[in-house]
Amino acid sequence: MTYTLHYPQSDQCFVSIAPLVATQAEILQQHYWIGLLEKSLEGVLEEIVAEPRGFLIFFKSSLGQKNIETVIRDTWQQTLIEKQFAYKQWEIPIHLDRNDCDDLTTLFKGDTDQIKTYRSAFLKQQLYVQFYGFLPGFVYLNGLPKALQLPRRKEPRLRVPVGSVAVGERYVGIYPQLSPGGWQLLGQSPVALFDRNRSPAFFLEPGDRIQWVAIDTNTFESMQNRSNLIPHHAEKEIVLSGS
Repeated sequence: MTYTLHYPQSDQCFVSIAPLVATQAEILQQHYWIGLLEKSLEGVLEEIVAEPRGFLIFFKSSLGQKNIETVIRDTWQQTLIEKQFAYKQWEIPIHLDRNDCDDLTTLFKGDTDQIKTYRSAFLKQQLYVQFYGFLPGFVYLNGLPKALQLPRRKEPRLRVPVGSVAVGERYVGIYPQLSPGGWQLLGQSPVALFDRNRSPAFFLEPGDRIQWVAIDTNTFESMQNRSNLIPHHAEKEIVLSGS
């Protein structure tokens, strides 16, 4: 990866990364770099917002381009030295047979064989968290094969049920709260991704990997009623090759 700097305003800096951040290893590397920047800029940093093209740094006040360039260069060099990146692999339960969370029937015109084939292939996918957006706790999951990507709905719904698992072109998302939405719904998860009364309120991090676990109606209802539910997960790591 290489980067270039842009300054939309005196208190902002956009770090443009090429090529686009797409693989799990690249996401973990970007997340690690952002963590170093947050420590180095403590006291002057307002926020860092990441996306596939890079990340935007918001400062509490103007830091000066030379100072910004020095901090970014130094932290990037530290990132290049790091070859091991930790992440968590989560088992996320999903109930695929939900009448209010099923757009496949319409997309495949009721063809039960096509629906079954798509669902089976989807369950085998291990996706990874790329970034957050849209709603508190809404994650964009990357890694969906092109054959499983679905177009957005022509007309968004006004009410998408909490926990709905949906596909919007190359991304998969899980709706953390009742909201409008224009993605194709595949099913529903009983796990609350975002809960202010739970510690942690949000447990997924960029680079984390998700494995789907199909559940039935009884299991869904029993899990949905459990407060502070955090799914099973395992600690993993990626080791980059090269010197």
